[in-house]
Amino acid sequence: MLTQIAKIFAAKNKVTTKEVELWVKHIGRTKEGTFKEQEESLLNWYAEMQELELAPKGQDINDIADWLGLDINP
Repeated sequence: MLTQIAKIFAAKNKVTTKEVELWVKHIGRTKEGTFKEQEESLLNWYAEMQELELAPKGQDINDIADWLGLDINP
């Protein structure tokens, strides 16, 4: 699943070294984890991408969390 998502994000733009580093940082650690851990990693990756202006800020991270079924507001 994560590979498919990566292909979607990478298909439209060139990928920078920093983006790959962030992918490894967030997604690589949960490669063998549970699906929930992978979803959380994906959310954290995208949030950091937004912070570094590597992903559009127009997409509300809360919407992504809702879509993944994650509660990020304890």
